[in-house]
Amino acid sequence: MLKEETLVKIIKWMARICSIVMIAMFLLFFIGEGVVADYAILTNTEKLMLLFLPCLISVGAIVAWKYEVFGAALMTISVIGINVVSSVVKGKFIFDFWIFLFIAAMFLIVGFKKEKIKRVKKTK
Repeated sequence: MLKEETLVKIIKWMARICSIVMIAMFLLFFIGEGVVADYAILTNTEKLMLLFLPCLISVGAIVAWKYEVFGAALMTISVIGINVVSSVVKGKFIFDFWIFLFIAAMFLIVGFKKEKIKRVKKTK
């Protein structure tokens, strides 16, 4: 059976690899679709959704490399934010983006387990 520290390292690197892939996909969409060039013609709702989805999730993923719990919270707030905006404007939730919560959950697990391991080492 794997030690808890080894399992935490595996989950941490899985989350980091997933976050790199996610950010790379966002960058490919931005560059390939020319979203930056067309930013002026976007509606305010589309700009708000761009803020929540690629920007805030990417910032959360980057922050999570150092501060796992805070970064995961940013990612979670972003997914909730885009669903709130979507439900207000379109009247429905966007379930496609819930996959990002899986990455946030991995970072949360790592953050809480690291704290638990630190506490156990202090008491020894």
